[in-house]
Amino acid sequence: ADEVAPVITVDTTGITLDDNGVLVIELNDTLVPPTATATDSVSGSLTVSVEVRKGTQTIATGETVLSEAGVYTVVYTAIDGAGNMATAVLDVLVKPEPQPQPPTQPEKKGCGGTVTLSALMGLTTVLGAAMYLKKRKNK
Repeated sequence: ADEVAPVITVDTTGITLDDNGVLVIELNDTLVPPTATATDSVSGSLTVSVEVRKGTQTIATGETVLSEAGVYTVVYTAIDGAGNMATAVLDVLVKPEPQPQPPTQPEKKGCGGTVTLSALMGLTTVLGAAMYLKKRKNK
């Protein structure tokens, strides 16, 4: 009896994957799932089904426009004549639209370093006390 699952091969030729093997695309780009083949030692070549999922929800069974940022999974499935099933997955990251960057403010420097608000408040308190004491001495 055939108890060996088929082997699925996903063709990523011409597709750029990141260091983690993830396909990264821009928001509102069309995802065209790479083609896949499946072979089985008994059944030979098999049909491979393709599903594009977001979480557990299937959103497409082929080419689709991804209009929501996040992680998607392309799931490839093949079943041989004996009912043995194989799956392969390709993760897809849809990047969010870049947010406009606020203009950078020049660093405010003082006393040879960056002055933070709390340090400035403490310095003002010390200077104020010193001036108060100096005025009292002059009286």
